[in-house]
Amino acid sequence: MIADVERLEDVAGLLADLRKQASDPDLSGLDVLILENGGSKVPDAALRRLVEDRRGAGLRVHLVDRARHLEHAERGLVADGGVSTGSRLAIAPARTVLQTYLYAFAKGRPGAVAWIVDDDMRLDPLVVQNNGRLQRQQHRLAPVLRELRRLHAGRQLDIAIGIYTGSPPLPFAATVRVQLVDLVASLQWLALLDSQAALPDRSMDNAILRANRRDYYYDLSRNETDRLETPFAVTPASPGESVGKAFERLANAAERILAGEQAFRPLAIATGTDPLASTDDGLQRGGNTFVFDVEALRLAPNPSPTINDRPSRRSDMIWALLQRHHFGRRIVTLPIALYHDRSRVPPGELDIERIVDDVRGYALYSSLQDVRDIFTVSDDQRLDVAHRELQRFTALVRKYVEERLAAFRLSFYRIHGLKRVLRRLVDDEDKWWREKRYDPATDRLRSFCDRLDRCYQLDVLNRIEVGARALQPPQISEFIKQLPTEIGAHRKRLSEYPALAAGIEHERTANAKAVASMLATPVGPLEVLGCGMEGVALS
Repeated sequence: MIADVERLEDVAGLLADLRKQASDPDLSGLDVLILENGGSKVPDAALRRLVEDRRGAGLRVHLVDRARHLEHAERGLVADGGVSTGSRLAIAPARTVLQTYLYAFAKGRPGAVAWIVDDDMRLDPLVVQNNGRLQRQQHRLAPVLRELRRLHAGRQLDIAIGIYTGSPPLPFAATVRVQLVDLVASLQWLALLDSQAALPDRSMDNAILRANRRDYYYDLSRNETDRLETPFAVTPASPGESVGKAFERLANAAERILAGEQAFRPLAIATGTDPLASTDDGLQRGGNTFVFDVEALRLAPNPSPTINDRPSRRSDMIWALLQRHHFGRRIVTLPIALYHDRSRVPPGELDIERIVDDVRGYALYSSLQDVRDIFTVSDDQRLDVAHRELQRFTALVRKYVEERLAAFRLSFYRIHGLKRVLRRLVDDEDKWWREKRYDPATDRLRSFCDRLDRCYQLDVLNRIEVGARALQPPQISEFIKQLPTEIGAHRKRLSEYPALAAGIEHERTANAKAVASMLATPVGPLEVLGCGMEGVALS
């Protein structure tokens, strides 16, 4: 994982979950490799204390802090990414650096399975029960890994992309419209009810709307637009919750929409879902990816074009696309679910740069899917640019930019209308929530409307459009032409992986107590993961 030093509570939660997984007797070993990411050259003392604490609890943790990263970057063993200036690594270079260390770490452990996880993930996904209600549940990973290893041995898969529940890993601006539809509809419904009566449970209605849909939470969905204006209803937080209490809870939750949380449409999987029963060929890689063929980590970095010193998003999906279409790796998406926890993210204003990055990344990824022959592949899996396709590819990227901007513009104006309806509802003198006891809740909703007013100004939309359109033909062509060189540089660095691995090995001493404790504890059959005690089940 990449550990953001500003989110150490998230890191601590994930490490606690991993410690529980490590106690599973069917796992022969579990090592955690952490790459520190922060805004300084100096290692973060709080992260170091957290690592030492988890080691003391018996978890084998290997930390690559900022000083070690800087040392290795100066020796040319890993990409710099900004560490030499004490800058926070953007997501694409950070993932490339992580992959570099992970490859070096796993090469010395034959049979290793590499699990790349975002630091704000938890291991107890959100599950839709048979009654439609949502509940988080812990799942065992070892039985799934055992079967996936068998499929890998049979050359049926090399990389498994898992899914996430809870909040989608998207800029929050991509989920505001649908949740405002839900908020307005829920308030209109609550207004018709007795404020002291128990709130009717419409969990099954929501479950039906969620069933057989993938993008029900996504404002910019291309393929499933029938849920954009179909409201999900507020449901009781506990049995017998009154309508008035539900109103107050909604008022508290509304602002969390601007933190990327799903107040109405959290991602969830159906109860009893078999992680191996349903697969698809999607490449929507996020922060939950299993790599069984560790050579895939060497074949390509996480590439993204950089405009005005800012890398675009979707680099992980471009990595997955290169693996499948150009390097012949077998990739499947499986419902191996985690929980994406955004509860500690503060509400924010519209992050213009992040939205722009996402539009650009989407356009490039979509074009690479459509123009697969933009690259040819040599026998040694070296990419060459098919220059005859550059003009078509460039035109397609610009087309996708405009399509995505059109979808965003439509949602932007819809949000304008919804926030006006919301404000009128809150201020309606005839509604029962105008009673004095509900003043704190209505004040919070007015404050939420004020924040929406600040976020959704027309000049903000104009800046997003200008920024996205800055991805011009010269930058597009440069990205394509430089990608083979970037891949070559990545592979060259990894040819020195023994030296890099030696830089990680110093952590073995620090982990000696944890290893000794593990060796003293009876474990399950080592053949589960096809490796001995030095093998790494998950990293």
